[in-house]
Amino acid sequence: MSDNVRVYVGDGGGELGLIFDSILEQHCIEQTEKLVMSIDENSDLAVTELKSTSPRGHSHRKVYQRGWKKDRERIDRGLGGVRVIIHNKNKPTLTHLLENGHRVVRGGSLLSGGHVVGHARAFPHIKKAQERALRRILGGV
Repeated sequence: MSDNVRVYVGDGGGELGLIFDSILEQHCIEQTEKLVMSIDENSDLAVTELKSTSPRGHSHRKVYQRGWKKDRERIDRGLGGVRVIIHNKNKPTLTHLLENGHRVVRGGSLLSGGHVVGHARAFPHIKKAQERALRRILGGV
């Protein structure tokens, strides 16, 4: 016995074709809504994760840690969708330096006579949160 089901539409795409179109469209809408909900939930988890795993500075204020925010916007491309951007509102320029490390320069900038005295180590935290969120989203699809 075959596990395959074959459906032939023999009415020239009339009423039966419209029914199939309607069913497929409804299925696509439902799946898009599920994916958008998953993206929303997992981006919230990523923000929470970043707030807890971000490096703490020397001060007790935790300005960088508390700065993680999520911006969400609807995208209407056919069935609709969502775009989520997670960013650090308080210290946006610090994210790249902490994630990748950077040179330590003393005596001003390199252009004004400063010299490199070392390299600040990287604190990879953004990529890990991004990869975990993507795995959770794709795992739920």
